[in-house]
Amino acid sequence: MNFDNFKNIFVTNLMIRLIIFLAFLLFVDLYSYQGIRTVSKKRTKQIYILTNIFLYCLLFLQLFFTEDLRNSKFLTYNFSLIFILFISKTIILTLLFFEDIFRITKFFFYRIQKKKIDNSRRKFVSQLSLVVASIPLPIMIHGITRGRYNFKVINHEIKFKNLPKSFDGYTITHLSDFHCGSFENKSKINYAIDLINEQKSDIITFTGDFV
Repeated sequence: MNFDNFKNIFVTNLMIRLIIFLAFLLFVDLYSYQGIRTVSKKRTKQIYILTNIFLYCLLFLQLFFTEDLRNSKFLTYNFSLIFILFISKTIILTLLFFEDIFRITKFFFYRIQKKKIDNSRRKFVSQLSLVVASIPLPIMIHGITRGRYNFKVINHEIKFKNLPKSFDGYTITHLSDFHCGSFENKSKINYAIDLINEQKSDIITFTGDFV
């Protein structure tokens, strides 16, 4: 296999995965839209559609026309917003999916008994899904904007039965999951570094993720 063949296979696999991923996103959007359409007015539905089109078009432009993706804060904010909305849409999808399974089962059961189907429950489930899906929004937005810089020192004393005496009082500072590289705030990062140095530990371990 030469380089060109390898490159073609790689690009083909990448495109297939991208198409599958985009198809999944479209499925989630369409399914969640069904719940919004059931309980929302025309203007709200239009806002939902236009907002999603704008975010995805903006993401496309940023991915393919931004020279330095690593230092693009607008790309990071946009991607984070899409991710937050995706979580909420997934919640809507999950509740509506189980409701649809119930409705299909109910449909066949009522057809056998020749009863009239009552769909009033659909509106209630759609309203419930929207309420539940809105709960994570302020939490995740706070986590992205301010929560990520809420650094804390948590002290643990670890004891081992056969620990050598030379390790008595040995201190380890373990850093984990900063998730602040994409939203770089130098003053906050310097604060975190000062906080780490104040511990005066024997060893410092950093196990990710920074971005």
